[in-house]
Amino acid sequence: MENINRSIHCTVEDCVHHCGSCSYCSLEAIHVGAHESRPSEDRCTDCLSFVKKF
Repeated sequence: MENINRSIHCTVEDCVHHCGSCSYCSLEAIHVGAHESRPSEDRCTDCLSFVKKF
């Protein structure tokens, strides 16, 4: 199994960096981006480290 980074909570099971049955990411760090220049809600942001699991 990949390393579990307990500092990055994640529930996106379709990402290759997701740690299986636990809700954490395996990356050391992630990149977060926004859809707007001044985001006002959490849904305006994304994890730019996401990689689709095939």
